[in-house]
Amino acid sequence: RKVDSGHQDVAFADYARMRDALNATGRPIYFSLCGWYPFYSPVGNTLGNSWRIWGDVNGWGSVYTAAQVNAKLFPSAGPGGWND
Repeated sequence: RKVDSGHQDVAFADYARMRDALNATGRPIYFSLCGWYPFYSPVGNTLGNSWRIWGDVNGWGSVYTAAQVNAKLFPSAGPGGWND
């Protein structure tokens, strides 16, 4: 089943169910969320190990934009959970 970010509340619930299922295996699994939106940052580390905060990088303009978005989100990242 694909878990994606169609609607914020649904995505958070889906990611939480997947996180719980992965944790139940007892194996170390890196769980990367594909959210594409900055609103994942404040809750990302409760759901997975990394979370998309912007679209794909396809040139220097998008690198700059992603860096500007991430500059405001750095407080949400830390050991075990990162803005992507």
